Amino acid sequence: MARSELDIETVKSVESYASEFPHELQTLDVYHITRAPSALWIIFLHGGAWRDPRVTSSVGKNLLAQVLNTSLPTPANAAAINYRLSPHPSFPELTQNTAKHPDHANDVLAGLDYLRVKYGMRQYVLIGHSAGATLAFQMLSLLQKRRTTGLALPKAIFGIEGIYDIASLVKEYPGYREFIEGAFGEEKDWPDALSLGGYTGLAVLAHSDEDQLLSWRQTEEMKGRCEDTLGVGGGLRVVKLAGQHDEVLETDRLVGMVERYLKDLK
Repeated sequence: MARSELDIETVKSVESYASEFPHELQTLDVYHITRAPSALWIIFLHGGAWRDPRVTSSVGKNLLAQVLNTSLPTPANAAAINYRLSPHPSFPELTQNTAKHPDHANDVLAGLDYLRVKYGMRQYVLIGHSAGATLAFQMLSLLQKRRTTGLALPKAIFGIEGIYDIASLVKEYPGYREFIEGAFGEEKDWPDALSLGGYTGLAVLAHSDEDQLLSWRQTEEMKGRCEDTLGVGGGLRVVKLAGQHDEVLETDRLVGMVERYLKDLK
């Protein structure tokens, strides 16, 4: 019997994952259904250019609710992680938003480790939208550097309308330099283009022709780097979505895509 969205609402909790002196944005929304050790956790990371206070974990609510309502082959839970933000010129009153790279990524890692410790999370997938896709793929290098956390690598990563190469993004869209420097500092401090390192799980890159903020360039370039690791036809999927940059999160096509690849996980 499928769970309804109302059922999911009743089990939602908002929890702080920071161990000491928590920031108000170091929280996550937990849609906790089962404590089965085999449960698959579906983790959503929001976008918003690392700085927009109007874009939070809540933008993943519809996607997570619908995916949890599908007939997945294994028990599933879900969570959406907030993280500290960089300053936004349109919201100068938010003086607590002072994060700089790698603060955003470190927060996501702390959120994942919180789920491991509190809920016994063992296997999980990451779904990142826009800047959230950057954070999702950044977890690969962080986790491989910090094996002491006890976190396994994700079984799959879904990059939705993602940013994967900061320098290439600013070259294509010079006007984006402002928010990139706000999040990452001077150009000499920008991180390298993302790649998979030694990751051999499933990588899904999804983008829409209707995206008014990003062309396919980021996805196509990331596709090439993924193929270098996984091989052509390996654990890489490239999918065309529908809708503008933020609208894709509300589409049935996205839900169906996530459901399809979750059912294929081994």
